[in-house]
Amino acid sequence: MPKTLAKKSYEPGAKGTLEGVRVLDLSRLVAGNMLTQVLGDFGAEVIKVEPPAGDTLGEHNRELLAGLGVDDAEYSKLLAAGVACEGSPAKEEEE
Repeated sequence: MPKTLAKKSYEPGAKGTLEGVRVLDLSRLVAGNMLTQVLGDFGAEVIKVEPPAGDTLGEHNRELLAGLGVDDAEYSKLLAAGVACEGSPAKEEEE
């Protein structure tokens, strides 16, 4: 006789498997960011630590999009839509 799986609750208030677990995220690249997102999806409290200038991945996204012809106005729309992530707001000019 085949076993049946127990039904899971997908209610917004349902507790995740990692409820009560706290994760300190010191990652800088995609793999670490994706992992901590998954841990958060499973209910962990994720604390992201970034340098004062912001997440370095955001600046990489801006450069990548600029290479695809996306200007600053379009980039701002992508940020507002949650498609892109913000990087460091300004770099110090080299003298």
